[in-house]
Amino acid sequence: MQMQNKICKLLFSLFIVFAFSGSIHSQDHFLNKANKLYDIQHYSKAIGFYKQYLGSVHSIADMAKLANCYRLTNQSVEAERLYQVIVKSNEAMPIHYFFYAKTLMSNQKYAEAKEWFVEYYKSSPKDKYARDYIKACNDVELLLYDDSINYKIFNLNINSPYSDFGAVFYKNGIVFSSARNGNSKTKRRFGWTGEPYLDLYYSYEGYEDKFREAISFSDRINSRYHEGPVSFT
Repeated sequence: MQMQNKICKLLFSLFIVFAFSGSIHSQDHFLNKANKLYDIQHYSKAIGFYKQYLGSVHSIADMAKLANCYRLTNQSVEAERLYQVIVKSNEAMPIHYFFYAKTLMSNQKYAEAKEWFVEYYKSSPKDKYARDYIKACNDVELLLYDDSINYKIFNLNINSPYSDFGAVFYKNGIVFSSARNGNSKTKRRFGWTGEPYLDLYYSYEGYEDKFREAISFSDRINSRYHEGPVSFT
């Protein structure tokens, strides 16, 4: 009976050791995969692996990489949440203050952004960008108010859930860059954003402020990679 108990304890101990080793191996796999994607600027793909790794490991350095991935893919709410933790840790570096401030600015929290730009400026007084951002935080409400008098901003009926930007007037319509509908010559996605590669699209004015359905501007110009923005003379 005693021998059986010893064998059971031994087997249980071995099971714990193997389970723990497997868990460590799995976490290392997630981190290695995330870092490889991060190094080649495939930030959108790296996010999932960093989240898997950080689900059971507390690492400020890797949390900062995940925050960078969110920031560089325009997911500013998620980025702010992580930078908020990072800047309050003992491992925080001045560059984290700067990125946190930029994220707060993206989320229209200008007063808080100014505080962190000032904090960054204390450690990097020669950085002229820090001075510019501090000034921008001071002036932003006045500038936004002035602009709101002169402009009316609204979404066009041809906006898509993807990136649409760089519109210029052309032949009673507009030409713009967009990641909609996938790239005309490939279904590959841009690793940085996770969206299809950009193509040029054309839409001409319909009735009132409506535009007709956007079509490919030129299959001769649109390629396997990005196109745009564009200008005409």
